[in-house]
Amino acid sequence: MLRETGARSIRIEDALARIMKQADSAPSQFAPSWSGAFPRLCEIYLASDQASAGNWFQQPNVWQALISNDQGLQPLERDLQVLDSKSWSIFLVKAAQRVHQMDKWGYSRALFDCFNETKGYRFLVENGYEEVRVIPEQQSTQTPDLRARLGPSTVLMEVKTVNESDNQKDYFEIPGEQRPALKAADRLSPSLQNKLASTVGVARTQLLAVKETTVTRRIIYLIIRPDLHFEADDEFRLFLRAQSTPEIEIVHHFLG
Repeated sequence: MLRETGARSIRIEDALARIMKQADSAPSQFAPSWSGAFPRLCEIYLASDQASAGNWFQQPNVWQALISNDQGLQPLERDLQVLDSKSWSIFLVKAAQRVHQMDKWGYSRALFDCFNETKGYRFLVENGYEEVRVIPEQQSTQTPDLRARLGPSTVLMEVKTVNESDNQKDYFEIPGEQRPALKAADRLSPSLQNKLASTVGVARTQLLAVKETTVTRRIIYLIIRPDLHFEADDEFRLFLRAQSTPEIEIVHHFLG
């Protein structure tokens, strides 16, 4: 009798182990095993639309990377950890609304453009600004992304991401063995100039929409993800310098 009970106990334990293993390798409504390594990413995931096929977290490669504590995701969690508690509560809602949004190439660009706002937050903190806060989005009014204080003055920041061109996205849709070789781009193309100017223009409008006498500095923080064959960094910097004005400062950060 004891042997039978013991055997049954082992079988139950094996079954439970299999269930737990399956739960650990697929999305769940409960906090997943990777929540300890990525607590703020987990909060975004739990607040997101988990029923959507486009949910970034539930993509097989992303879920597996989270389970294995992939080093490539750790900087993202560290950037999220920089946010103060009030800013985090605002950012969490904003990011969760974008988790399931994919562009026509299957990229989660809206989500990662949102993630990039934390780099602007980190820039302000590391440069000595105080009371750095994420500004809530408003339906009827254009607002910047961030607000900070420097002494008695207020600083506003709008973070914008300029992603790689549609041509490069189309290029990577071609099977690897069929892709033609790409020549290095050592000049700023007219299309990229227009894209940059348009992005800066939108950011400038958002920053100038705030009419406060204490605002003494307005910053556009550009996150740039250039095409892989782009090699015109100096011309790029000169172009952005020309876009700056006494009332608007442009800071840029290259990704990749």
